[in-house]
Amino acid sequence: MTASPTGFDALAAGYDQDFGASAIGRVFRSRVQARLDARFHAGQRVLELNCGTGDDAIHLARKGARVLATDQSAAMLAVADRKVRAAGLADSVELRPLAIEELGQLAPASLDGAFSNLGGLNCVAELAPVGRDLARLL
Repeated sequence: MTASPTGFDALAAGYDQDFGASAIGRVFRSRVQARLDARFHAGQRVLELNCGTGDDAIHLARKGARVLATDQSAAMLAVADRKVRAAGLADSVELRPLAIEELGQLAPASLDGAFSNLGGLNCVAELAPVGRDLARLL
């Protein structure tokens, strides 16, 4: 399975600098990660939808969670892969090219939860099938 080219591919190389390092990006990330910390714990298996450059997957993995991080942007996944490897977390973070609408392709798994942030679900035309697929996976 390969990721389809998306508009996010063009943003991937500079995303961490342009958004992640910005004042608003730092605020968003800190708030998201505070919520993740409140919900997920060491030993849990978590599905991340639209993982982008992998910051939240890395955050959770550093806290002992195992993360299946998905995104449809091959360029975002390439950046995430470099960051996951540099952090020494390749055993805790599995990166997979997958659009949110393709969750039905995943085999039923024992997942403790799932999350999507920074607007990934805003790009989905029909949310009901996503909800059904998530219910099957969790």
